[in-house]
Amino acid sequence: MIQKSVIENASELKQFILLIDVVGMHLEYANPGLISFAGIQLEAGSDIFDQIIHPDDLNPFLAQLRCLKDSEEKRTAQLNLRIKSSEGSYKEFSIKNRRYRHNLNNKSNLVICLAEPVNSQHDIENEDPSLKEAHDLPANPYFDFLQQMNEAYCSIEIIFDNSGKPVDFLFLESNQSFEQQTNFKDVEGMTMKELSPNLEDHWFQIYGKVAITGKPAKFQHFTETNGEKWFDVSALKTGSTSSRRLMVFFREITHIKHAEEEILRTREMLRNEIEQGERELRESNQLLQSVFDTTDLGIAVLQRLVNKQGKVTDFRFLRINKILRRMYGEVDPVGKRYREVTRYGEELKIFEALTAVAETGKSIDTDIFYNKADFNNWFRLKAKREKDLIIVTVEDITQKKIEAKQLEDSLNFRKQLVSASAETILIANLNTFSVRYINRDIFPEGGITRERVEGMPLQEILPYIHPRDREKIIYLHKQLLKSREDEIAEIELRLKLNGVVWEWFNVRGKVFHRKNDHWVDEYVLLVKNINKQKDTQHELLKAKKLSIEGEIARTFAHELRNPLASIMVATDVLEKQFNLGGYYPGPQKYLDILNRSTHTLNKLISHLLNSSNYSPAVLDKVNLSEIVEEAISRASDRIYLAGIQLNKNYNDTYPVLADKEKLIIALLNIIVNASEATKPDEGIIDIEIKEVNTEFILSIKDNGHGMDKAQQEKLFDAFYTSKEEGVGIGLNSVKNILEEHDAKIDVISEPGVGTCFNISFTRAEKS
Repeated sequence: MIQKSVIENASELKQFILLIDVVGMHLEYANPGLISFAGIQLEAGSDIFDQIIHPDDLNPFLAQLRCLKDSEEKRTAQLNLRIKSSEGSYKEFSIKNRRYRHNLNNKSNLVICLAEPVNSQHDIENEDPSLKEAHDLPANPYFDFLQQMNEAYCSIEIIFDNSGKPVDFLFLESNQSFEQQTNFKDVEGMTMKELSPNLEDHWFQIYGKVAITGKPAKFQHFTETNGEKWFDVSALKTGSTSSRRLMVFFREITHIKHAEEEILRTREMLRNEIEQGERELRESNQLLQSVFDTTDLGIAVLQRLVNKQGKVTDFRFLRINKILRRMYGEVDPVGKRYREVTRYGEELKIFEALTAVAETGKSIDTDIFYNKADFNNWFRLKAKREKDLIIVTVEDITQKKIEAKQLEDSLNFRKQLVSASAETILIANLNTFSVRYINRDIFPEGGITRERVEGMPLQEILPYIHPRDREKIIYLHKQLLKSREDEIAEIELRLKLNGVVWEWFNVRGKVFHRKNDHWVDEYVLLVKNINKQKDTQHELLKAKKLSIEGEIARTFAHELRNPLASIMVATDVLEKQFNLGGYYPGPQKYLDILNRSTHTLNKLISHLLNSSNYSPAVLDKVNLSEIVEEAISRASDRIYLAGIQLNKNYNDTYPVLADKEKLIIALLNIIVNASEATKPDEGIIDIEIKEVNTEFILSIKDNGHGMDKAQQEKLFDAFYTSKEEGVGIGLNSVKNILEEHDAKIDVISEPGVGTCFNISFTRAEKS
């Protein structure tokens, strides 16, 4: 019998592994087989080649190493050399040397040497009898089996660094399945790090542990190095105790892992769905119980009972709440039949209605008057089919019926009052922000009818309100939101009834229904046409003003006529004298100015004399820029004589409603005042028209002496003037004329800087 240790020692002679630093010619690593054979103690950086290599073979070996050091080619050099055993005898080995394409111990200039014994017949005859017997062993009976098996197989030897950490392994042999599953070919004699430098470290740790402890390992591991794959691996140690060789069997199980993961995901999903279903069922039951216990409705769940022909014969009570239980008094209907416990169900046709729901699936919602057993109550019955069950709710609506009747009577009474009212009554609903009710047509000739206004969104009413009065209606709305139910808010505004006609209305508002302290549901508006009263008030006020102004105007005109006549006569005489002496173009120009000015003044005096006979402004659609041009033309002589620079900024059509002659006089007054406020030959007047929303803004600006606050406040008062010789009726007349045109005038002035008049006209198309 051949001892096991002898066979193991013989097998370990198959291959020695050396890693040599070819820069310092040091031995960095030797596998246990070489250490055991040569009987050496190896330390990192050892230089022991002369101790274990035959002297005749040492120099050729070192020379080959130097060639590999200087060559970058990936080639393998081979030679035979003799290595000294621990017994002192030499054994011949075939050495294959090549550059080690991996960084070990932070050294990259390494050569890996693989030594296999040369088994000549002479060696076999002279070696130990026990070893000779080992050579005569038959071939491994499992080798062919390993090559044919479907499971991948490889034999490897673990390589450690100088700290004892497994860092690589050498492939000794492999089968066909190994190549198929790893895509690595011809791996014998190659290391793992050379084939796959980025292989995960855990592989080396597992294999190193098996090589050190001798305990087999079976595990599953995932690798991303050669594609994302899972492997089922078995590793067991071979050889002697000091051996670092392993047999590794593995198979790819990626598809199995994916299937397991899918099974786990499916199982988790099903578990979640089951838990969700159970949770929803619990919540549904809790919700149902909560509804049953808290609602004011009587609720019953009925099961339909049918005969052999499938016809509904009765219903069984499965569940009722406490409200319905009280309706049945001392009888507990649960578990009993409907006909058995319900006295008037068929007489009131409730059973018939429930049967129709059970057979057709159509839900019902009906009111039932119950006047039995000293009761005169109204009930609302609702029923819905759910598979074989009927869900029934019963609500006592007696009080609602009474309130609805009272409300109907109240509304009828209110409608009679509303129809008899002389005012237009409008109810605004703030939940829908629309007109909920209006009692009559406002202006049927203009299309403002009850049918059109009722249901109209509140924002669509704004275009009917005069642009300058829209802030009033918004203010009224805000006041009503804050008012108490007994408070009344009131405004006056203008509404457009037809074309360009604006009429005055009085609007009073009051809260109609308040939801709470913070929200008004509805308010009512009482709208009354007061245009005639407004006209009367306006005419009385204007007549009062004009009676005073007329008296002053007549006095002023009569006093002005005499000196004006003298100026006209003197002008004629001068003109004749200049013509007798020959033509002088300079004086003639100024005489022309005197002529035009005296004629203009004469017209103004005539107008003043007739001003006591007031005539209202007749508004027509005109171009504002043309009126401005005419006013400038009439003031041109004064502008020229004062040496004023006039700047105009308008070049478009600006349609407004105006009495042309009256508006020219008003603008002429402003332009003349601007020219008088400036210094001679230094004055600048800027006239601009611009469009802002639905209005045209006319600006007349000067760089004159300006006014303080006190002067501005009195500017439009009758008989007020800051001029030494003025009478103070010009700007007062301007204000009256602009009021007739519904034009707004604002004054911005600063002493020593100048004054700007801004006049706002509503566009004719928007009027």
